[in-house]
Amino acid sequence: MKRVSKYVLLSLTAVAIGGCLRPTAGTETQDVSARIATLSPQILGADCRTDVAYIASDACEGRLTGSPGAHRAAEYIAAAFRQAGLQPSFAKSDYFQPFDFTVGVRIVPGKNTMDFDATAAKPDGGGDAGAAPAAPPQHQTCKLDADFRPLPFSANGAADGELVFVGYGVVEPQSKGQGYDAYAGLDVMGKVVVALNYLPENLTPQRRQELSLYADDRYKAKIAADRGAVGFLLVAGPNSPNAGRLVKIHPDDSVSSGPIVAASISGELAEQILKRGGLDDLKTLQTGCDGETVNPHMKRSLSGVRVNLAVELERPHQTCRNVVGILPPTGGVDEYLIVGAHYDHIGHGIGRGSLAHQGEEGQVHNGADDNASGVAAVLELAGALSEARRTAPASQPQRGVIFGCWSGEELGILGSSHYAADPAVPLDKTVAYFNFDMVGRLRADKLIVQSVGSSPDWPGLIDRCNEAARLQLTKQEDPYLPTDATAFYTKGVPALAFFTGSHEDYDRPTDDPETLNYDGLQRVATFARCLIERILPPDAKVAYARVAPTSPQGSRGGARAYTGTVPDFAGGDVKGVRLADIRPGGPAEKAGLRAGDVIVEFAGRKVANLQDYQDALVGAKPGQPVEVAVERGGEKLTFTITPTTRPE
Repeated sequence: MKRVSKYVLLSLTAVAIGGCLRPTAGTETQDVSARIATLSPQILGADCRTDVAYIASDACEGRLTGSPGAHRAAEYIAAAFRQAGLQPSFAKSDYFQPFDFTVGVRIVPGKNTMDFDATAAKPDGGGDAGAAPAAPPQHQTCKLDADFRPLPFSANGAADGELVFVGYGVVEPQSKGQGYDAYAGLDVMGKVVVALNYLPENLTPQRRQELSLYADDRYKAKIAADRGAVGFLLVAGPNSPNAGRLVKIHPDDSVSSGPIVAASISGELAEQILKRGGLDDLKTLQTGCDGETVNPHMKRSLSGVRVNLAVELERPHQTCRNVVGILPPTGGVDEYLIVGAHYDHIGHGIGRGSLAHQGEEGQVHNGADDNASGVAAVLELAGALSEARRTAPASQPQRGVIFGCWSGEELGILGSSHYAADPAVPLDKTVAYFNFDMVGRLRADKLIVQSVGSSPDWPGLIDRCNEAARLQLTKQEDPYLPTDATAFYTKGVPALAFFTGSHEDYDRPTDDPETLNYDGLQRVATFARCLIERILPPDAKVAYARVAPTSPQGSRGGARAYTGTVPDFAGGDVKGVRLADIRPGGPAEKAGLRAGDVIVEFAGRKVANLQDYQDALVGAKPGQPVEVAVERGGEKLTFTITPTTRPE
């Protein structure tokens, strides 16, 4: 930052609460001003400590997206940008880019209904003059939360149509494997489809891994809509985990609506529908679908059964803010780099994927590493690059730098995606994006550099800058990451992401400022500065490399096996997967695994890296014991672990 030895008088007069504003105490304004005024324009570990101490303090309350604490953190970041001399973004006098987001999914009372009619078959001799008349159609009204429940991604509206059973509803492109197609030979135009949840139960681990890319519930529903269906019903069959249970809607789910009216139905209701449609019972049908291929001879249409489903879900909206400042280009250049990190976290962790141990539940999750550390790196770079531009103007033209701190990453990269859709500068003028997410725990000099495959120019640049940094680098090629870099890469911007790895305090209240390695954070930011400065000249090229995603949804719908392990993503040169932590009460703990163990085999498969481990997990079945080999203290040990389904 452009940090000077005097206070900057900031108009920190308000923070937002649920979209409303309230005045803040003058002491809070003075505290922020005083903190920022103590900092140097150089990249220093001590300055990172000062930034993290505020952003990850109890005053910011875990920075849950849209919360008062998140708004306090945003005001601090804006104050730092102002002192660094950055220009406000979006031709406004401040640094904020507001965006709306969904804060939950709620079922609207009295607006969600389901009923079905079944035309009974005529007795033998149906058309004869002396035959008995056909029985009247049977009608059944279904009960919400007992017989059916809308799926959280359902579109609002009504679906009325005849039913067709589509097995597991999985469609695998021919180019990706054997071309599994649950819709082969079926016409579902204008129909309501009934699909089994999860994947066929009798798959080999390899086949389970392949088909899991297409087994996500939302993706199955999209396939149904693409095939012309008007409604989608999902049921967990008796051969599967959670047999017959309805899919839960969590009040804090942040889910946009999909293209089709969709609901889960109970196993009992499914049995009634199938019986009235003249099909086999659900277990027989599921067993017939549990093989490696689709049974082309299975009867699918439920004769004379028609369902009417009405769904109305409420998705309340709230407002939060990205914080964006600009260091303009020089010499008539009209190109930019973006340096970013998310500043939100998970508040008190309630319903937000907390990994809190027993006795820690509900405490403030300060998120010092995740991701006050990344914000500190961005602020250090903003100050240093701005100061360099001010004190030693470049003799040659230079690209500009946009500094962005995003909110809503924990809810699904919401803030960065909003910026990518509505940028301060068109993205076709953006040369590269640099992301910092969890960079505060550098250990043994090990730094992970992700998304290296997004440009063929990254490896050479990284190696040249590391000649001075002397970091132990792990380069990961995949540009599709569960962090903000993906929002830019998918828009055609080469990206790099920096990460020092997971640890035992990840998503726990113990991720506090005193746990960070601030000298290491300084080294990460300094290394990134070298990369940034090498591509500030407009003749420095960073070509975009298009990499095909491995999954249509970026997730594996069949990855339901849960072990309760937390990998150490900064495993470095370790052959295998080192465990940073073990979830209390989870299958791994019950089996005897410990934090620090290195998994080298899982279910008979060699595990050399995290991808091997993830693939092995996809191939595992809940409830089926598997052997796991680990290295511990130079000794190889074997344990038997029984994966469970993922906690709901």
